Amino acid sequence: MNIDARQISLVYAARQGEPTTALEKMDVSAGPGVMVGVIGPPGSGKSSLLYVISGLKKPSTGAVFFDDADISQWNAEELEAFRRKNFGFIFQRHYLVNHLTVLENILLPLDEPSAEDRKRALRLLDRLHPG
Repeated sequence: MNIDARQISLVYAARQGEPTTALEKMDVSAGPGVMVGVIGPPGSGKSSLLYVISGLKKPSTGAVFFDDADISQWNAEELEAFRRKNFGFIFQRHYLVNHLTVLENILLPLDEPSAEDRKRALRLLDRLHPG
């Protein structure tokens, strides 16, 4: 899968005063098998970038393409199916289910995780935290 975000901006409407620009004219691309890390200080737009790339939010300007399909043209059901198949978010501690293990939290979005799903999750965990 190719991800290609072109000139994406995300501006949050102001409750009081000026609107807040979270992203401004960003270009992001990655090809199949590429792992990308997003780092930065609090408030720098990391979550906003992930929301736009995954289709959770529509960019204020620009477009996001997956294999040449513009996801801004998709309806809510198409976006949900797309995210379920292609994205996994692991949120900070306060979003985890406390009584589940790390592996169980990762597999939680899957209705019935297969043995292969478990193996893949364990391989990814090993890549992120060897040892």
